[in-house]
Amino acid sequence: MSRSFGGRKIKFEVVKAAGRRKTPVFQFICPKCRGQVYEGAVTFDLEEEVKCRKRGFEAELWHFPRTLKGSGLYMMGSHYTNDSMSTLPLNEVLDYFLYPWGTNFQRSRYRIVHGGGEPWIVGSLDDCLKHFARLYGGEEPPADGLGRNDASD
Repeated sequence: MSRSFGGRKIKFEVVKAAGRRKTPVFQFICPKCRGQVYEGAVTFDLEEEVKCRKRGFEAELWHFPRTLKGSGLYMMGSHYTNDSMSTLPLNEVLDYFLYPWGTNFQRSRYRIVHGGGEPWIVGSLDDCLKHFARLYGGEEPPADGLGRNDASD
């Protein structure tokens, strides 16, 4: 499937989820070893704890770089709801993931949990990992969040 956002055409894979609703296939990557820690529909809250089997890095999933499979675009950090993405309409999931690139995101319409509605970083996997390393210097992220909203750096 593909959609255009802010003049960019984004391709990504979808699957059928709850109620036969289409939802993106997400991939979550360990920020320490670049290994994949999950692939599939997000049928859970991003506050779920995950541990990388290779490096032992453990944190809530929103601390892991994530991508819509096939897009080549990664996001790390805030800007999500506690609802499982598989229960939301596809356009709403894309709005959460691709904001601020020309989506119709409206804070009053969507429930934001972390980051005041702003992404921490959206870009390549290297962009996400570079910001992660700069913020944490190889340490584990704090339990209460990423520490600052850093999407503009």
